[in-house]
Amino acid sequence: MLIRRLLTPSPAALLVVALASVVVVVAQVPYCVRHFSPGSAERRAYEVVIYGGTPSGVLAAVTASRGGASVVLLEQTGHLGGAIASGLTQTDLGNRATMGGYAREFFDRIHTYYRRDAIDTRWVYEAHVAERVFNDMIDSTAVAVVLDAGIKAVEKSGTKILSVDTAAGHFRGDVFIDASYEGDLMALAGVSYRIGRESRAEFGETLAGVLSARALIEQPEGTSAYLTPSPGPTGSADDRVQSANFRMCFSMAPDRVPFTEPQGYDPGRYALTVRYLQSLEEAGTEPEMSMVLKLYPLVRGEFDVNNTGPFSTAIPGASWTLADATPAHRQAVEAWHASYDKGLVWFLASDPAVPASIRREMASYGWCADEWPDNDHFPWRLYVREGRRLVGEYVMKEADLDARATKASVVAIGSYRIDSHYISRWIEDGVVYAEGALFEPYREYMIPYEAILPRSPEATNLIVTTCLSSTHVAWAGLRMEPHLMMLGKAGGQAAVFAVQTGGAVQGIDVTALQRTLVGRGAVLALPPVTLSGPNQR
Repeated sequence: MLIRRLLTPSPAALLVVALASVVVVVAQVPYCVRHFSPGSAERRAYEVVIYGGTPSGVLAAVTASRGGASVVLLEQTGHLGGAIASGLTQTDLGNRATMGGYAREFFDRIHTYYRRDAIDTRWVYEAHVAERVFNDMIDSTAVAVVLDAGIKAVEKSGTKILSVDTAAGHFRGDVFIDASYEGDLMALAGVSYRIGRESRAEFGETLAGVLSARALIEQPEGTSAYLTPSPGPTGSADDRVQSANFRMCFSMAPDRVPFTEPQGYDPGRYALTVRYLQSLEEAGTEPEMSMVLKLYPLVRGEFDVNNTGPFSTAIPGASWTLADATPAHRQAVEAWHASYDKGLVWFLASDPAVPASIRREMASYGWCADEWPDNDHFPWRLYVREGRRLVGEYVMKEADLDARATKASVVAIGSYRIDSHYISRWIEDGVVYAEGALFEPYREYMIPYEAILPRSPEATNLIVTTCLSSTHVAWAGLRMEPHLMMLGKAGGQAAVFAVQTGGAVQGIDVTALQRTLVGRGAVLALPPVTLSGPNQR
């Protein structure tokens, strides 16, 4: 586990992948500024400056604007909505009774949108509909939105951030919110953060550190690619993070776009997958597509496609270097993931080495015709499950993800299980092993205001609503988008209070913040019945 203060160049990747061999095709997205012209985007001043047009960032912006503050929302890509608008459309929500406020408004707007077509849904939806709803929420406010505004530098005096310099201009502010998945604003501001896993000894967490190894398959002959070095001793700390993948979208609709062989396709990449499927057949189990691709039914014959099992769309080790990487390195890593995931889809659909039962299933699907048409129907963003985590006023730990761990300064109720995908995958004595997966029971817990605050000696006008202060174990439950949306709402309201008082974000009246949140529909009390499983519909 690493604690860092500066944005430093990424070390060489430990994963044995041939990133240099990937043909990177980058779509040229035109410069776009919503609500004001490119010329007027230079050196503008706002009361609240939000970096990251993620769901958390959108909710923070809507909240701060409705609270009377002047707000600019800076997004480094060409689209708002983050992971949700990029395919994560099966809502990771344990107990829907915990969802309130403007975050609930998003899902209510989803419900209203589909009700026009006599479709009854709120928690599952199409990615392009999610993006439209996020934009509608923004357009109902006075928020200025600037797209293609990747951050370059932060100007700071003492503990106060004065401005941010981006690819789309220079923006001054009174209060700043980092709602990006990468945490680049907080890193450039010199705020402490962590990458990787704590040891079990550091916080007394039973699930912390390196986990016990799980034997998966015998090593296919000659296979060495897409494997990591073996991890350290069980319970020890390291700088590794859980694996990432694209949340693709499949369709069974008549207008689906057929799967085709992607550029740079190499069937040899999937030798581990072949051996895994063979091992299932040898054990007397007929392989099914669900063993390598997890499909969540959405609406109109579409499906959210996720990683599942030991050999799927997420490759342990391939995203380890993303957190502190340069933009160019991030782009290369994302391109590698895209190439791998597109290739896996074609491999499962067409290769004779794949059991016929799976190829028959794949023949029923294609790409969604109405999703990401400007990107060959493939998601814009890689779903990065873990990167930087703030070291803040309060660090959420394994013990905090418990209904008994009450918090006087609660600003959101979490309701998801501790859930980590594989982190390491290596070969030892001819056997492929993996470790890092966590799937604990669903639970409910309080998230305090201090978890989104940097330490006051480091920054007094910064709120961090996505890369919140937590250990690796706690982050495995906190990382779900509904939680981050509710924290965006809390952060946006806290920013308004800080603007009004002119004081530090650490010094606002938390009781008044809670009263305002509840008055606008937030749920800050634990439900009377705790969870025994997911409650999605």
